[in-house]
Amino acid sequence: MGRVLLTALPEEALENLYRHARLDDYPPPAPKTLPELQQLIHEGRERGWVRHRSDYSTAIACGIRNHLGEVVAAINLSGPEAVMDDPQAKNAFASRCDSAPT
Repeated sequence: MGRVLLTALPEEALENLYRHARLDDYPPPAPKTLPELQQLIHEGRERGWVRHRSDYSTAIACGIRNHLGEVVAAINLSGPEAVMDDPQAKNAFASRCDSAPT
C-alpha cells in the first residue's frame, strides 16, 4: 500500500523523500536504487494498481481517491501466491481498481 501512496507524490517530492535514504539494505524484491523505485512508481501510476510479492504471498493494492481524484489512502488484497497470480484474479482486481468511485 505504501507504493500506492507514493504514486500520488509529484516526482520532485519523491526524489526529496528518498534523496538520502539507503534502499540497498532491504531484501528482494525491494528496489535497490532511487531510479528503480521511480520506475516502479511510474508503472504503478500508469497501471492504477501495485502488486508486491514476498516469499509466500502476493498483495495487490490500489488507491482510494477523494472528490478531486487525488489518492488519499490505499487498500489491498493479499493472499497465497498460487491464488493471487491467477490471471483471472489479477484481472478481476484490476477492473475493480479502475472502476472504484472517487
